[in-house]
Amino acid sequence: MGRQSVRISQAVLVLGPGAILESRSGPRMILRDGLRLPSHLRLEDLEISSPELRGLLAWLLEREVGEAVAPGSIRIFQVPSSAGTGGLRWETRPFPDWKLCIAHQILHRRGCPDCRQEGRSSGRQAEAIRFVRACPEGHLDDVDLDLLVHGQNPPLHSSDHYRWESRGSSLSDIRIRCPRCRKDVSLGWAWGQPWPCSGRFPEREAPDGPPDRPGCGSRAFIIQRQASNLRVPEVFSLFTIPPPYTELHRLLQRPGVREALIPQNVIPDGRLHRKNLEQALDHLVSPGDLDTAERDSILECPDQEIARAITDVLEYQPPSDFAQLLRQEFQQFLRGARDGIPPVQAPPPRSRILLEIHPGFAKPFPPFQVVPVLRLTVVTVQVGYRRQVGGVPGQSLAGRLVDVSIRDGTGNRWFPGYEGAGEGLLILRDCHEDGWEETPAGVASQSWIQARAGGMGDARLFRGPERLELHPVFVAWHTLSHLLIRALAVDSGYVAPSIRERVYLEEGHDDRRVRGGILLYTASRGAGGSLGGLLALVPVFDRIIERAKEIARVCPADPLCREHRFRMGEPVGAACHGCCLVSETSCEHRNLWLDRNVLTEIGWL
Repeated sequence: MGRQSVRISQAVLVLGPGAILESRSGPRMILRDGLRLPSHLRLEDLEISSPELRGLLAWLLEREVGEAVAPGSIRIFQVPSSAGTGGLRWETRPFPDWKLCIAHQILHRRGCPDCRQEGRSSGRQAEAIRFVRACPEGHLDDVDLDLLVHGQNPPLHSSDHYRWESRGSSLSDIRIRCPRCRKDVSLGWAWGQPWPCSGRFPEREAPDGPPDRPGCGSRAFIIQRQASNLRVPEVFSLFTIPPPYTELHRLLQRPGVREALIPQNVIPDGRLHRKNLEQALDHLVSPGDLDTAERDSILECPDQEIARAITDVLEYQPPSDFAQLLRQEFQQFLRGARDGIPPVQAPPPRSRILLEIHPGFAKPFPPFQVVPVLRLTVVTVQVGYRRQVGGVPGQSLAGRLVDVSIRDGTGNRWFPGYEGAGEGLLILRDCHEDGWEETPAGVASQSWIQARAGGMGDARLFRGPERLELHPVFVAWHTLSHLLIRALAVDSGYVAPSIRERVYLEEGHDDRRVRGGILLYTASRGAGGSLGGLLALVPVFDRIIERAKEIARVCPADPLCREHRFRMGEPVGAACHGCCLVSETSCEHRNLWLDRNVLTEIGWL
């Protein structure tokens, strides 16, 4: 079997266990337990330290999968490049099993019978069938042609091959015929019908093992194997924000290091006892929990900086859910826009800074304010995937989360991820000092607030119990984010899919005041980060805003797009591929909660 290389970002953002990879030998399924590391590497050698993200993943698994997982058992490994590891391999297995003989138009599983009669191999002129069967629970299998053609469960007889009769270009023109009883069925009719689900997870099977079909109570649907909604990755990103915002903090947060920093021994009186620190670090170097270079990097920092970082690490409590994480991030970004990160009035740290904001570089573009994020560090991890098939739009969009973690035999779950460095633009409302403003009232967008009380939609579509995504100000920020991404792609030098978003919204205690903002950023693997294409546009950002407004005002699909309204079960208003929708790698909310009309209603355009 030949090798096929993929980019690191592609492995985390798009591919992974459960994905169908189109190889030179045909489609193949990436296996969950098929990771093969070089002999000189362990997963522990590739670990990314992120207590916040471990806690977030534990919360997500409990909410989505119903499994109570201790955050300490969740680990994240850096997907390495082939150049640095000598080749990282994922094992695969062929999928789907049914193939179509091009020469004789025969669907088969074990070879074309006409080719065998002619004494030649059917492998050279066969291609895998383009259709598979999937259900919202995450199961995936071949189309059950026996059931599809004969319409009985189980059928009176089965066959290892069927005739493929194509009389036109549409699905209704394709008929699948049994060679024994001559019964046939239209593929166009079968496409829209629900079918029994086999309960199969091909990625959990052995590379050469038989299919495991335990059954499933949900209904499955026929779908193209290359459809984008067949496997929608669930990707989470986490920024490095204060208090742990330097490389020194990151090293002190490493598993085992934090536990070794007992306050009464290292900083019992608020001052660093360097000898005790050296002894604690030496005990970690011996078993390999800490590299010598990492130990030296810690000890190179001044005593006061080390003591402050140890206090930050020991006192820091990671967020317990994603909504709390967003609040912490937004509040720290607001503080950075006012005081700077690191604070401009304090001495700069010796250790490498992972997040940098200088308030003096902010520019007002009424009614917005643009704050350049000169440097940021983001950890991105793929938790799992969803199969968004069947059902009523807006009710089955979520699907069940299927986690892609690797079990290492010791109770740990390893999720693939990568750490990147880059730049960003924080865009806020240019209102009074604390950023709060009154919730817009008396507009049609109040239906979004009413829908929150009515319990609209699957809870899995939302990032938190507050369902802030239904707030009209959130919709306004999210829609503006997509419009700016499309506008920035023209001048920044980045293609639109490489610019990512983070949408923030915080409600006041009285539910009448809100404050929000968006962070548009780009990050690449490694310490170098990006090349400043976003930061260079700050002086002319008024031009970007005007271009975004123009996209919002005129859509190629108008008036149909403009007339589309939010309704119960449809969490998208006036938004389409001609104006607001962006790549799935850019949007954290699956292109939901968008409406150009809301921007007009609350007076931002």
